[in-house]
Amino acid sequence: MPSTPSPKKVMARTPGQQQGRTRTTGAGKLPKQFKRVAISFRHKLYVIEFYDAIISKEKMHATISYFYPLLAADKVKVKKRQVYNWLNQRALIIDKCETGCGSHCKDIEFGMSATLSPEFEKQLVLWINSLRKEGVPVTGTMTWLLSFLSL
Repeated sequence: MPSTPSPKKVMARTPGQQQGRTRTTGAGKLPKQFKRVAISFRHKLYVIEFYDAIISKEKMHATISYFYPLLAADKVKVKKRQVYNWLNQRALIIDKCETGCGSHCKDIEFGMSATLSPEFEKQLVLWINSLRKEGVPVTGTMTWLLSFLSL
Protein backbone atom coordinates (compact mmCIF):
# COMPACT_ATOMS: atom_id res chain seq x y z
CA MET A 1 0.00 0.00 0.00
CA PRO A 2 1.50 3.37 -1.02
CA SER A 3 2.14 5.92 1.67
CA THR A 4 0.28 9.21 1.61
CA PRO A 5 2.40 12.33 1.41
CA SER A 6 2.75 14.24 4.63
CA PRO A 7 1.30 17.74 4.69
CA LYS A 8 3.77 20.61 4.35
CA LYS A 9 4.93 22.11 7.57
CA VAL A 10 3.79 25.73 7.57
CA MET A 11 4.86 28.16 10.23
CA ALA A 12 1.95 29.83 11.91
CA ARG A 13 1.63 33.53 11.12
CA THR A 14 0.69 36.16 13.58
CA PRO A 15 -2.59 38.02 12.93
CA GLY A 16 -2.14 40.81 10.38
CA GLN A 17 1.09 39.36 8.99
CA GLN A 18 1.25 39.38 5.20
CA GLN A 19 1.78 36.24 3.24
CA GLY A 20 4.87 35.77 1.17
CA ARG A 21 8.55 35.61 1.73
CA THR A 22 9.73 37.24 4.92
CA ARG A 23 12.23 40.06 4.56
CA THR A 24 15.86 39.34 5.26
CA THR A 25 16.98 42.97 5.37
CA GLY A 26 15.17 46.17 6.17
CA ALA A 27 11.53 46.86 6.80
CA GLY A 28 10.50 47.59 3.22
CA LYS A 29 9.53 50.82 1.53
CA LEU A 30 9.21 53.80 3.82
CA PRO A 31 5.86 55.62 3.87
CA LYS A 32 5.60 58.89 1.94
CA GLN A 33 6.16 62.02 4.00
CA PHE A 34 4.43 64.52 1.67
CA LYS A 35 6.95 67.31 2.30
CA ARG A 36 6.64 69.13 -1.02
CA VAL A 37 3.92 71.70 -1.47
CA ALA A 38 3.02 73.12 -4.88
CA ILE A 39 2.82 76.92 -4.94
CA SER A 40 0.81 78.75 -7.59
CA PHE A 41 2.33 81.40 -9.84
CA ARG A 42 -0.20 83.91 -8.51
CA HIS A 43 1.07 83.47 -4.95
CA LYS A 44 4.66 83.78 -6.17
CA LEU A 45 3.71 87.06 -7.89
CA TYR A 46 2.11 88.38 -4.68
CA VAL A 47 5.32 87.61 -2.79
CA ILE A 48 7.47 89.30 -5.45
CA GLU A 49 5.27 92.42 -5.50
CA PHE A 50 5.32 92.63 -1.70
CA TYR A 51 9.11 92.28 -1.71
CA ASP A 52 9.44 95.08 -4.28
CA ALA A 53 7.10 97.39 -2.33
CA ILE A 54 9.14 97.24 0.89
CA ILE A 55 11.71 100.00 1.40
CA SER A 56 14.04 98.79 4.13
CA LYS A 57 17.21 96.82 4.67
CA GLU A 58 15.34 93.76 5.92
CA LYS A 59 13.13 93.29 2.84
CA MET A 60 13.44 89.52 2.75
CA HIS A 61 12.90 89.09 6.49
CA ALA A 62 9.76 91.25 6.35
CA THR A 63 8.45 89.34 3.33
CA ILE A 64 8.99 85.95 4.94
CA SER A 65 7.45 87.02 8.25
CA TYR A 66 4.42 88.52 6.46
CA PHE A 67 3.60 85.57 4.20
CA TYR A 68 4.84 82.74 6.43
CA PRO A 69 4.41 83.82 10.07
CA LEU A 70 4.27 80.27 11.44
CA LEU A 71 7.40 79.08 9.64
CA ALA A 72 9.87 77.22 11.85
CA ALA A 73 13.22 78.93 12.44
CA ASP A 74 15.18 76.17 10.72
CA LYS A 75 13.04 76.52 7.55
CA VAL A 76 13.48 80.29 7.13
CA LYS A 77 16.76 79.96 5.21
CA VAL A 78 15.15 77.47 2.81
CA LYS A 79 12.16 79.75 2.22
CA LYS A 80 14.45 82.75 1.61
CA ARG A 81 16.34 80.77 -1.01
CA GLN A 82 13.03 79.83 -2.62
CA VAL A 83 11.87 83.46 -2.74
CA TYR A 84 15.21 84.55 -4.23
CA ASN A 85 14.68 81.93 -6.95
CA TRP A 86 11.23 83.39 -7.61
CA LEU A 87 12.82 86.83 -7.94
CA ASN A 88 15.22 85.42 -10.53
CA GLN A 89 12.25 83.91 -12.41
CA ARG A 90 10.23 87.13 -12.23
CA ALA A 91 9.68 87.42 -16.01
CA LEU A 92 8.34 83.87 -16.28
CA ILE A 93 6.03 84.30 -13.27
CA ILE A 94 4.62 87.60 -14.58
CA ASP A 95 4.12 86.07 -18.02
CA LYS A 96 2.26 83.07 -16.55
CA CYS A 97 -0.04 85.30 -14.53
CA GLU A 98 -0.77 87.59 -17.49
CA THR A 99 -1.68 84.68 -19.77
CA GLY A 100 -4.17 83.30 -17.25
CA CYS A 101 -2.03 80.47 -15.91
CA GLY A 102 -1.56 82.00 -12.47
CA SER A 103 -3.33 79.17 -10.70
CA HIS A 104 -1.02 76.59 -12.25
CA CYS A 105 1.73 75.34 -10.01
CA LYS A 106 4.23 73.85 -12.44
CA ASP A 107 5.75 75.01 -15.69
CA ILE A 108 6.62 72.62 -18.49
CA GLU A 109 9.99 73.17 -20.11
CA PHE A 110 10.32 73.24 -23.91
CA GLY A 111 10.42 69.76 -25.37
CA MET A 112 8.77 67.99 -22.44
CA SER A 113 5.31 68.33 -23.89
CA ALA A 114 4.23 70.04 -27.06
CA THR A 115 0.95 70.69 -28.79
CA LEU A 116 1.11 70.19 -32.52
CA SER A 117 -0.31 72.79 -34.86
CA PRO A 118 -3.44 71.77 -36.80
CA GLU A 119 -1.52 71.95 -40.09
CA PHE A 120 1.20 69.64 -38.87
CA GLU A 121 -1.38 67.29 -37.35
CA LYS A 122 -3.07 66.97 -40.76
CA GLN A 123 0.31 66.32 -42.36
CA LEU A 124 1.02 63.64 -39.74
CA VAL A 125 -2.33 61.94 -40.42
CA LEU A 126 -1.65 61.91 -44.18
CA TRP A 127 1.81 60.43 -43.57
CA ILE A 128 0.41 57.69 -41.30
CA ASN A 129 -2.36 56.84 -43.79
CA SER A 130 0.11 56.64 -46.69
CA LEU A 131 2.34 54.28 -44.72
CA ARG A 132 -0.64 52.09 -43.82
CA LYS A 133 -1.71 51.90 -47.49
CA GLU A 134 1.76 50.60 -48.33
CA GLY A 135 1.42 47.99 -45.59
CA VAL A 136 4.05 49.47 -43.30
CA PRO A 137 3.19 49.10 -39.60
CA VAL A 138 3.20 52.49 -37.87
CA THR A 139 4.46 52.59 -34.30
CA GLY A 140 4.14 55.24 -31.67
CA THR A 141 7.89 55.76 -31.77
CA MET A 142 7.72 56.61 -35.47
CA THR A 143 5.07 59.27 -34.93
CA TRP A 144 6.94 60.64 -31.93
CA LEU A 145 10.16 60.91 -33.92
CA LEU A 146 8.45 62.72 -36.78
CA SER A 147 6.72 65.18 -34.44
CA PHE A 148 9.90 65.67 -32.39
CA LEU A 149 12.03 66.36 -35.46
CA SER A 150 9.51 68.89 -36.75
CA LEU A 151 9.72 71.01 -33.60
